[in-house]
Amino acid sequence: MINNIQKFKAKTGLIWSLLFGWALAIGLLWPGEEPSKINTLIVIGIVFSLAYTIITLAYRSKIIKSKIYWMVVFMIMMTLVVIVLQFILTGSDIGHREIEGFDPVRYDYEAKIAVENNWDFTAAKGSYNFLGVIYYIAGIYWLFGVSTLYVSLFNLLFVLTGFLAVTKILVDQTNEIQPWQKMAWGMLIPSVIYYAALTSKDILTMSLIAIILCLVNRLLNKKKLLLLLYLAICSGALIMIRASALIIVIIVTAYIILFMRKNKKFVIYALFILIILSIIALQLAPIITEQLGGTPFRISTLLALEPKIKMAEELSTKGSLNLLFTPKTYIQVVLFMPIRALFLLIAPFPNIWILGSSSKIKFDVLSLWLILLYLPALFAATISRKIRKLDIYKFIVIPFWLMLITIATALFIIHERYRLMFMPLWFAAILLAFHYDNPRKYIFLSLAFIVSGAIFYALLKLVA
Repeated sequence: MINNIQKFKAKTGLIWSLLFGWALAIGLLWPGEEPSKINTLIVIGIVFSLAYTIITLAYRSKIIKSKIYWMVVFMIMMTLVVIVLQFILTGSDIGHREIEGFDPVRYDYEAKIAVENNWDFTAAKGSYNFLGVIYYIAGIYWLFGVSTLYVSLFNLLFVLTGFLAVTKILVDQTNEIQPWQKMAWGMLIPSVIYYAALTSKDILTMSLIAIILCLVNRLLNKKKLLLLLYLAICSGALIMIRASALIIVIIVTAYIILFMRKNKKFVIYALFILIILSIIALQLAPIITEQLGGTPFRISTLLALEPKIKMAEELSTKGSLNLLFTPKTYIQVVLFMPIRALFLLIAPFPNIWILGSSSKIKFDVLSLWLILLYLPALFAATISRKIRKLDIYKFIVIPFWLMLITIATALFIIHERYRLMFMPLWFAAILLAFHYDNPRKYIFLSLAFIVSGAIFYALLKLVA
């Protein structure tokens, strides 16, 4: 018995040594931008250690069953991100230069400028809606030197935490662990890999939303002040990175609280606290962003229709789905809500060919094909009686659709990066379908839906 334990420990130690060697090899073989090879190896070592710590905490919390399993997937993700960063991304995707176009390049440039100007973020032209990501990138550059690789590596920790957060919701609501270990493979979704490689706010937004929903799930079961503090910190971070995403979180949280139906008094108190905290967040946002060097935050900018209509017109070609269902009034916003949500989920992006052109579009189109491939599973998760009667339906499937509808309503363009926000919940819904039902029953329904959409799309392009 003792010999078997010793052999197991030796085998496990060997595997971890190989995994760490894998990480070091990535750093040693990295041929791109770096202040020095020592800096790169230090960052690799820190990221590996933090990933190990996060995975160990998840293991001790009984969220996962195998630390090695999750770390192997994490290392595959790291390898793919490094390959994408060095060999696939082009000058339009990365580079320390000032441009008005692609956001990640602008964030990268402004973070670099802020560090060079002794943390003067007014020189970086920060805005309330992305000041947080500039601070994040600038902090990494200040500590370790300027290299987009370093930001990409730290982004991986956010991806890991986000998918573990959704796994925690699955485990808590089903009292099962093994079926949800496949959530690890969600970290390899093409669009997740692409945006993790960039100096982008989108990975941070995706992960913070998942973490906040996980904290809400925990608060419903354990009323701890520490959890409330974590929730406040994550919500504050989300405001600094993408303020509009907080509206998504508020709507989904309100739904989860309303449909608990276990303790009516607690529901009333929880909703009251949610409303108060939302008002405080909206009041503090302009003060915080101005103090940190950003431009003032205005709630009216989130609700105004004219700027969104103008953006949709600028980013859309003739015959675009964006233009066809762009609401011009608040009544149309409500009426077009369901159809725009479906477009956001499965429609091609504006101004592109379906097979993709730039590296950005290719990765997002791969994710789009993945969504279409698993459409039967999404139908199963949504309409299956077996799944609808489960508590997890209220914590995964309904929040997924609420997020989709809210994003489609708040944003008037079908943009590739907006799908990223709901990817962890989408992947969880797919796993629910395969675990509790048979998605094959919904293949013909999915094909009918896809064919109808394709015919409609083709006719729109021909007529326009």
